Amino acid sequence: MNPYLTRWTQREQENRDRLLGPLVDALPAWVVPNHFSWLRLVLLLLAVAMNLAGATLLAQLVVLAVAWLTDTLDGPLARRRGLVSQRGAQLDQMSDVVIGVWMGVLALSRGLLSRQLVALMVLPELIMLLVRWEPHWFGQRPEDSTAGDWPLVFEHRGLRFYIFPPTFLSRLQFVFVFSGFWMLLAGWDWGMGWLRQLGTLLLYGEVVCSWGLALQWALEALRPRIRNRAG
Repeated sequence: MNPYLTRWTQREQENRDRLLGPLVDALPAWVVPNHFSWLRLVLLLLAVAMNLAGATLLAQLVVLAVAWLTDTLDGPLARRRGLVSQRGAQLDQMSDVVIGVWMGVLALSRGLLSRQLVALMVLPELIMLLVRWEPHWFGQRPEDSTAGDWPLVFEHRGLRFYIFPPTFLSRLQFVFVFSGFWMLLAGWDWGMGWLRQLGTLLLYGEVVCSWGLALQWALEALRPRIRNRAG
């Protein structure tokens, strides 16, 4: 990982742990980080059900905001109690992605996204999807990964799955995509044009982060093959 990105990631984690530490310490001992990830998915399903039932957009946005708040707690809880795990990282990333996708669906259904913006947001995600789910393109076997190495590599029926570490850039991307969609939808619902414009601006910030992540992930996945050729 880029040393500057590592430094910013550590700084962001330390500040978040310091800010949320008292709240995390007050949680019961039986609460684990994966509970928050599953709660986030349950809240997403609730928001989807509310949409199908014809609930107001404001009510849906409140539920989604609560889901986002749970995302701020699982990381500090995992680090505070030494419960960081590979499965937890995978579940956390999956829950973030599906929330972002659903909010994008809400915005698209209301005609709030231009084709250009949609393309700029989708293309890097497709690149990252290809990097994470690939048959045998990058020349790294799962057994080449050791504890603490990133990306983590798993293999199932000849298909390998990469889990990349949460970084300051990925955290910033999720903040941009969630707050951007939230403001875009709220601005449309409340008739506030300036809030819609601010939401759109934040989504362009997400585009910058997303393309940066796509480049980083591709380089990380290609690095073993480059090392093998150089050797």
